[in-house]
Amino acid sequence: MKTITLSKENIYSHFVRQKGYGRQALYVHIYNVKGCPDQAVYVQDVFPNVEEGLNLHTYEYSSSDDDGNYFDYSGNKIDSDKIFDTIFEGVVAMVSGMEVEVEEYTH
Repeated sequence: MKTITLSKENIYSHFVRQKGYGRQALYVHIYNVKGCPDQAVYVQDVFPNVEEGLNLHTYEYSSSDDDGNYFDYSGNKIDSDKIFDTIFEGVVAMVSGMEVEVEEYTH
């Protein structure tokens, strides 16, 4: 096993798996990183889904006022650093800097 730091340079997609009771496990696919094959790496549990578990929003589902403040459908103000063009961009931003263990090549 080898420890790497996640970043936008080594993550190319994400997915979730159901873990029961509304929890989902978030995984990211990483590019081949110096001696490690492309692989899916567990990051963390998210409840009840990625958007809410990481408190992410996209511009598509947010509204703004004349002052440039953003709000969700319930009228709650959203911090601008939690709004992204896509959920994938948000996932990358939220997990960048995390250290994870990955498998190394055995040859």
